[in-house]
Amino acid sequence: MEYIIISLLCVISAATLTRLLRIIEATKRHSLLTEDVAGCCESLGFVGCSVICSGVKETDHIEELLGQEYDRYEVIVTLDAEEFPQEFISIIDRYRMIRVNSTTSEELPTARIRALYRSRQRSFRRLILVDKRSATPYDDLDAATSVASYNYLLPAGKHTHLCARAVEHITITLSEQSAHDVELFYSKATDSYIFQRDAIISNGGFSPHIIGQIPSTTHLHTYLPLTFSSSRQDSFLPLIAIIIALLCAVYATAGVLTTIAATTTIAMMVAEARYVSRIIAPTNCSLPIMLCYIRKMNSIFKPKKFLFS
Repeated sequence: MEYIIISLLCVISAATLTRLLRIIEATKRHSLLTEDVAGCCESLGFVGCSVICSGVKETDHIEELLGQEYDRYEVIVTLDAEEFPQEFISIIDRYRMIRVNSTTSEELPTARIRALYRSRQRSFRRLILVDKRSATPYDDLDAATSVASYNYLLPAGKHTHLCARAVEHITITLSEQSAHDVELFYSKATDSYIFQRDAIISNGGFSPHIIGQIPSTTHLHTYLPLTFSSSRQDSFLPLIAIIIALLCAVYATAGVLTTIAATTTIAMMVAEARYVSRIIAPTNCSLPIMLCYIRKMNSIFKPKKFLFS
């Protein structure tokens, strides 16, 4: 039994190391590509990306999402003006938004909106505000999809942040000749998904099962981190306590060799999390970001469900 456990831990360590090496390779390749296309991203096959938001209410968060430099890019925020009047007014005032005409779309049955707002300032032309009744997050994403201008959609929740130059990587990859029929693009380094707009519409909108409804032959993945999520409530203390208790239990029941193997496996996972956290936030490799990444290491497996909140 001891050798079986050690063998399993070795497999996990090898898989972690392999993924880390692929993340490093993807990071280096991305750096070379973005240097080559600096200043001319608008001509990359005319691929555009819309960030569609549910639960995003703070102007600071919106400002951060708007910080990507790619030209064919927009941020669509869905919010209930009746449930969150103060936040809605703050967004209207901050970005000097005015109500514009909106046509009712029949593409998605749950895409029902009250009003559509755009900014009068050219500097915020990439921001769209959708007023709709609060429902499920998937309904919010459908409403944003109905007004999206571009062919690829990146869902973002209240804790979702974009890595630096993430949109550039998405558009560079999708503009390649071999990627023209991609309906789902996802990162194996982080829990990030980009959907083709037509694929969402043809499947009746967003749902937890949307990934399974999209043919696997149209999937494409990357090992570069694209998004990250961090919460101020995240803490390493419970995780450290669990790890110590686990190692003590392993030592008491399986011996020294198994404990060493388990410690090595945990150290490999922490090393990968630290490396990816430095890519995500090179000037602020915070513990919450590392914790969040460790909790999402199951993205090494092929995604099965789109659980969005």
